[in-house]
Amino acid sequence: MFQNCFLLFLTYFLVLTASTSGMESLGAASISRATIDLLDGARANDLGMVQTAIEQNAEINFNMTVARQTALMISSLHGFTDIVTHLLDQPTIDIHVIEKDGYTCLDGSSYQGRAPIVTALLRAGADPNVKHEDGYYPLHRACWGKEARHEEAVLALLNGGANLKQKASSGQTCLDINPLLRPTLQKFLHDKPKKKT
Repeated sequence: MFQNCFLLFLTYFLVLTASTSGMESLGAASISRATIDLLDGARANDLGMVQTAIEQNAEINFNMTVARQTALMISSLHGFTDIVTHLLDQPTIDIHVIEKDGYTCLDGSSYQGRAPIVTALLRAGADPNVKHEDGYYPLHRACWGKEARHEEAVLALLNGGANLKQKASSGQTCLDINPLLRPTLQKFLHDKPKKKT
């Protein structure tokens, strides 16, 4: 539990501190103003700023900040649905760009319990059945949370094709991680259309 809390804090800290001021140390002289504005707009939940940056040819998949997060990852973690939707509408968006620790936008939004964003990413082609090198799937990340939004993210993942029986490398299933989800998962299984044979 402590490890999960620490990882949450670390992720949140890196998102907040991955500002444009840190880009200079990464050789940001070659980064366009539009790309900087794209990242700043994603952090500030400023859809107008994001739209303008894209119109000015911002590098939409740029991830060379300290946390190596794209605008899509930043807005996914924060739950900025309008920005995520706009970014997903861009023909050159790459939903599979990973951040510095190898996590995808689906991993992050699942962990944060961002069901509308999970759904949007799944519709855009994210695969809910890809295990991260840490041994967990997006479904497990959503199961770690104890708030209603995490339960909604679990259901979004299941409706999007996640395998309820997935086991983490530790051997744990979603129910092992969070037994409080049992009524929700039983209802999901009961309401799920049966496959015709």
